[in-house]
Amino acid sequence: MLTERFPWCQAHGTELARIFQEYGQRKAARNLLDYDDLLLYWDQALDLPGVSDGIACRFQHVLIDEYQDTNPIQASILRKL
Repeated sequence: MLTERFPWCQAHGTELARIFQEYGQRKAARNLLDYDDLLLYWDQALDLPGVSDGIACRFQHVLIDEYQDTNPIQASILRKL
């Protein structure tokens, strides 16, 4: 994927993998989540029986500002709501 989507980073694949691995380990050691983790967990939680309905019933409408900047996981969350 690195070669296909980010060819200019291709020569640094090993270093990037190490950085991402260490970043994940440091987050886990400190019980921290970043924004992407929150999106992933929210998307997964909405797949659990009752969770999606329990959240979705609280809202009649969802307004999305700058929808053109919505990424696939954010769109997935919105569809599930």
